Amino acid sequence: MKATRAQPDVPTKEQLVDGLLTSLYYGNTKKEGRNLVEQIRMLFDVPPDADLRDYLVKSVNFSHLFAALTQLIEPFAQMLNEIYTFLANYRSTAQIAENQSGKHQELRRLIISEGVGKDLQFDLDSFPTVQKPILQRVQGSAPRFDQELKLNHNCSPLFLAESLLDFGHHEHDARAHHPSCRICEEAFKRSYEYIFLQMRALVSSISNDDLAALWDQKRSLVVESLHDFEVADRRFQAGIHAAQNCRGYDNWKQVLREFLWRFEEITTEETWFEEAEAFLRFFALPFWEKRSQLYEVWTLIHFLSLLGDGLVLNIREGVWQLMYAQSEEPVAWMRTDSFELEVWFQRSQSVFDPQ
Repeated sequence: MKATRAQPDVPTKEQLVDGLLTSLYYGNTKKEGRNLVEQIRMLFDVPPDADLRDYLVKSVNFSHLFAALTQLIEPFAQMLNEIYTFLANYRSTAQIAENQSGKHQELRRLIISEGVGKDLQFDLDSFPTVQKPILQRVQGSAPRFDQELKLNHNCSPLFLAESLLDFGHHEHDARAHHPSCRICEEAFKRSYEYIFLQMRALVSSISNDDLAALWDQKRSLVVESLHDFEVADRRFQAGIHAAQNCRGYDNWKQVLREFLWRFEEITTEETWFEEAEAFLRFFALPFWEKRSQLYEVWTLIHFLSLLGDGLVLNIREGVWQLMYAQSEEPVAWMRTDSFELEVWFQRSQSVFDPQ
């Protein structure tokens, strides 16, 4: 990346790393998110004896950092979107039912309460305009590229598109293949999802005017590279492993680093600043801090989704409240003409009836 200009209120890599580690309570023996900390060490190949913060700041460039963070938070962001979709769909269908029978209350928010500290609130009206744009930003960046560098053969990742033609992944168990074919591992495939995402943005940024401004031989190379990526992208999305003999994990890892370096070169500084700000806003979300509780809620919602049209949430004054280890009544019911099924979540021992 080119030298960063000194600007006030512009997030730096140090601030981004600090925001990440602070959100994971790094160094706090009681609250540290150890699983994610270990995953970060693995993603960046951090030596066991190295200080994590110093290594991330000094040895990892912006593009590599964003690629790994996108991979790290994708499952959580997807989970949060699915929770919202379930609640929004329920509110929509409940409003229809209310118009017909008057039995349902409108769902306005989900409150997750642990009995101590601040409740976590999931407001259906504010989520699409406040939290969801942050999720969309960190799930898939919208980079801006330097007009001159994006088609420069010496630094543009476009001219590496041919190297992606043999890339792919197996949907079935990778252990059925040769041990050197570690490229088929799902975790490694996710690392390349960021590259394909950025490549799609780069390809979309190339206009007919950009092509017309090139001299003939250069234009031919660009068109060929665009075609190579189109084929590679189809194979990647289809899960086709095109290579007869896999190049091996180490080779693909080197290719990955070359792509990341090139994206670092052609992406404008403003993009990195905006990306850093988006991630800092994400790490400050209360949902991120309460991700373990949200996982339990997500699991509950997946179960409730299977109950179909007879599902009725326990809503009072527009609130669906989930109490951790303190629930004294069902959180939902499955009701039909012939039976009623109670659904409990974190049931309080005080209402447990051994009979």
